[in-house]
Amino acid sequence: MDDSNASTGNEGGVTPSERYLAKLCRRSFLRLWSYPNLYRNQGNARGGDGKEICDLVALYGNTVVLFSDKSCAFKDSGRLDIDWNRWFKRAIQKSVDQLYGAERWLKDEPNRVFIDRQCTTRLPLALPPREQMRVHRICVALGAKQKCRELFGGSGSLPQLLPTTPKQGTPLVSLPFTIMQADYGSGIVHVFDDVTLDIVLGELDTIADFSEYLQRKEALLDRGVLSGVAGEEDLLALHLRHRASDSGDGFGLPQDAKSVIVTEGLWDDLVKSSQFRARKALDRFSYLWDEIIDTVAGDALGQKLMIPQSVSDVEQALRVMASESRFWRRVLSRHLLDFVATSPPNRIGRRVLVATEQRPTTYVFGCFPPDKVRDIESYKYRAWHMYHYCLAIAARHPRPLQVVGIGTEAGAGNGGRTYDLVMVRINNWTPELEKEASDAREELRVLEPSNVTWRQSHDDEYPPLPPTRSKGARSRKPGRNEPCVCGSGRKYKKCCGQ
Repeated sequence: MDDSNASTGNEGGVTPSERYLAKLCRRSFLRLWSYPNLYRNQGNARGGDGKEICDLVALYGNTVVLFSDKSCAFKDSGRLDIDWNRWFKRAIQKSVDQLYGAERWLKDEPNRVFIDRQCTTRLPLALPPREQMRVHRICVALGAKQKCRELFGGSGSLPQLLPTTPKQGTPLVSLPFTIMQADYGSGIVHVFDDVTLDIVLGELDTIADFSEYLQRKEALLDRGVLSGVAGEEDLLALHLRHRASDSGDGFGLPQDAKSVIVTEGLWDDLVKSSQFRARKALDRFSYLWDEIIDTVAGDALGQKLMIPQSVSDVEQALRVMASESRFWRRVLSRHLLDFVATSPPNRIGRRVLVATEQRPTTYVFGCFPPDKVRDIESYKYRAWHMYHYCLAIAARHPRPLQVVGIGTEAGAGNGGRTYDLVMVRINNWTPELEKEASDAREELRVLEPSNVTWRQSHDDEYPPLPPTRSKGARSRKPGRNEPCVCGSGRKYKKCCGQ
């Protein structure tokens, strides 16, 4: 697959704040699932001048995330209660109305959603059925940060005083610079402001991490447990520290908790911690995974695939890859980088990352000798090889098993890197498929004991820090071939020493 980027027409946004939101969401959700300024042909089923649905829609499987962006200057008349109420209605209440309207349209008219105002180009991905659609509503309310900081200090993010009983229905705007509820009558709306928009989308920059956070926060709100939050960034810090905790709620709260108030300062404490910085350093490997997804998606949308496939066919495999969290993207990317770097350039090599109970996907990485001349026949063979190797893997394990294969060139790839992406997920094994898998297993020597080396690996999201040196001990730079000080397990020269 050609690694050039295609223009997809979904990089838009009309106002500066909408364009900034589109840029953030494109980075987090990638081009195939992030659509600014979708339109509906309301009142004119044949097209024409479309009406904007909302500022941005992110799609992933059955998950739909709606964004409404309102950037409104906070006008100071000297009457704080009046000024706040006016800003609230323009920045938040209008967004709430737009979000509820967008949700109704997507559920009622899924086939009348377009990416252009003329309503000539339909959304390239199918929306999930109404009964399966999980909707998250995001209000982006900008403009109150400076005034909030002047009056109350702190970061300028809006605190939230949430009622213990959800679905109050009537907006409460009595306390200036405070969000008084989460449900305005037709479902929970999350409010991100000038401060928290960057923080939340910067930290939860995969659809898996972002939707997990929203689901777990909504569960707390539905239970009536979450009574107050100093700022969205502090709730996020609690989640990042405890999302894998035994409590299962994603925030480390006691099972019998009745009312929780999240205090100020949790986010500042987290970002200053050594483990947080170590995690961020290791996460830089993970963006290779994003690059592969976005490259293949761009080629599919731009019709640049060497072996033509529909966007919907390619999207199924890319969706599996995009379902991985930032942590697992780091693990997978590091395995792929290590495999590519160590594979001999004169023969085909494969590495298999076997699925577990927690992770249902088996990945197969294939490295092929770099071709001096790349033609359609070499791409066809690579795709054939990867598909049949994955088919043979799927036939050997408990079924149905989901197998994704990524084929690329061995070595540094100075001439440019290309990728072949295949997915095998078969629910109905026929005798013909069984024979095809059996023949592939013999021809490609799939998992033959004589040519397989098994090994286990372990990664921590927050890597353990090296022991602190005693006072007075002199530090030294680690040797090139010594283990890296960040705890990654790689040699220093291939990790932080690069």
